[in-house]
Amino acid sequence: MATLLPCTAVLFDCDGVLVDSEAVIHRSWTRWAQQFQLDPAVVVATVHGRRSQDTVAHYVAAAGYAEALALIDAIEIDDAAAVAAIPGTVDLLASIPADRWAVVTSGSRPLASARMAAAGIPLPQVLVSGQDVRQGKPHPEGYVAAARLLG
Repeated sequence: MATLLPCTAVLFDCDGVLVDSEAVIHRSWTRWAQQFQLDPAVVVATVHGRRSQDTVAHYVAAAGYAEALALIDAIEIDDAAAVAAIPGTVDLLASIPADRWAVVTSGSRPLASARMAAAGIPLPQVLVSGQDVRQGKPHPEGYVAAARLLG
């Protein structure tokens, strides 16, 4: 039985909603934490739903920030091929007109694109990444921007 949700547009998160990336996130951030002699369990507990630039700034001094951010970005993109679509995602997105759904993610645009491609999910016409906003989640700035872009 189908569930109908009357709406004019749908805004999705990427990780944990469209793609199953939990194991990949854990592996990537563990590897990154080890590079900086940080406790991986502590770091991994703080990353979900948070922009990488905010997490890196929390753990790394300003002098090493750019290098640390570039490293986690590279590690995560290298690991993107290991993600899979959440069951039903591809069919759900196919049932929504392409100009009526968007993705709002704390991840970077290259990371979200790599994960969605690896999972066989089409890229949306509107994607608002953590790099596109001044304030990351849970602040609503990204969702407001996506809604505005969808009209």
